[in-house]
Amino acid sequence: MTGEIFDPEIHATDDQGNPSTNKDGSLRKKRADAGQRKGPTSARRTTTTRAGGSKRTDPRAQHHKSVTDLLAMPAAVASLADPVVGYVASGLAPMWADALADLAVENPRMAAALERAGSLGAVGGVITAAVVTGVQMGHLFGRVPGHIVKMTGGQTREEIEQILTQRGEMMARQGGGKDAESPEATGAAARGEAVSA
Repeated sequence: MTGEIFDPEIHATDDQGNPSTNKDGSLRKKRADAGQRKGPTSARRTTTTRAGGSKRTDPRAQHHKSVTDLLAMPAAVASLADPVVGYVASGLAPMWADALADLAVENPRMAAALERAGSLGAVGGVITAAVVTGVQMGHLFGRVPGHIVKMTGGQTREEIEQILTQRGEMMARQGGGKDAESPEATGAAARGEAVSA
C-alpha cells in the first residue's frame, strides 16, 4: 500500500468492508455512481433548481426517506394491534433511518437494497392511506373504537358532528337563517338532536 490514509467517504471497500486497492497498491476511489443501477432502466436522480439547472441530490437524505417510508407501515399496523407498541415503533424509526442511511452511504450494496425497498415504501404509503381510511370509516359505522381513530390521526364521530354543527351555525348566521335547510341541521334532526340557532 502507499502512504494514503483510508477515508470511507472517498475510498471504496470490498464485500467485507476492507479497503479496496488498485493494481499499483493505491487505495481505490469510490465511483460517483456507486449504489445506483446500471443500464438504461435507471435514470440518474437529480433535483431541479429554480434556475432550470440541475444538481445532484443528497444520497443520505434519499436513503433516510426510503427507510422512514418503509418503517411507517409496520408502525401503523403495530399501533392498531397495541397502541404502546405502535408508539415505541414510531419513536424508534428515526434512529433506524439514521443508522441505515449512514450505512448505505458507505456500502453500495446497502444503498441498492434501500433503493429497491424505496419502491416498497411508496406502496406502503398507499397501504397506510387505505388502512387509515378503513379505520376512520370503521369508526363511523361503529366497528372501531374512538381511541384507535385518534391514534391514526382521524376524528371521532362526536368531533365531526361538532364541526358540522359549528359550520351549520356559521352558515345560518351568514346566510340569513337558512339553518333549517343545511345538511348539518337535517342530519341532526334525523338523529333527534336539537340544532342551536
